[in-house]
Amino acid sequence: MPQKAEVFSFVCNCCGKEHVGIPAYGYDMPVDYFDIPVMDRGKRAVLGTDTCVIDRERYYIKGILDIPIVGYDEPITWGLWAKVTEADYAQYRKLLGLDGSAFQATGKIDVTMPGYNELDKAGQTYALRCDLVGQPVGLRPRILLHPVSHRLFVDCSQGVSPERASELIALMPH
Repeated sequence: MPQKAEVFSFVCNCCGKEHVGIPAYGYDMPVDYFDIPVMDRGKRAVLGTDTCVIDRERYYIKGILDIPIVGYDEPITWGLWAKVTEADYAQYRKLLGLDGSAFQATGKIDVTMPGYNELDKAGQTYALRCDLVGQPVGLRPRILLHPVSHRLFVDCSQGVSPERASELIALMPH
């Protein structure tokens, strides 16, 4: 079994300093939230830290997607919003504050992450199918992508080199 490296470090392209450890990233709201005019957001959307409803017809749950780094124990972690059915949303809401390990849902994530946000043939952001898998109390569900030829799926399933991890991290401000 290969020995895991002890500490991951990278040079930040924002400040030029070396940072130790693997940062986690996340979005505070689903991409669709930005399509709502600022003045209408309070009327049309209910946004929480883990859930969002837009126009009483689009339902979102925030989950965690890990991108493993080859040779390291810790992944790059993303907090992403998955669009789910109303029934799956209602089930998740009932489990908030409880053990959510039995929760399972299928959804879609809009891939807007730096390093992965290429457009599809129609010029739209890719919406990748995923499963949300519940976790114990206090933890967001894990996002597991369905097999597809998109680079994000490949990186999540095979891991990225430390060099690719540094490239991805460099695209994000700290």
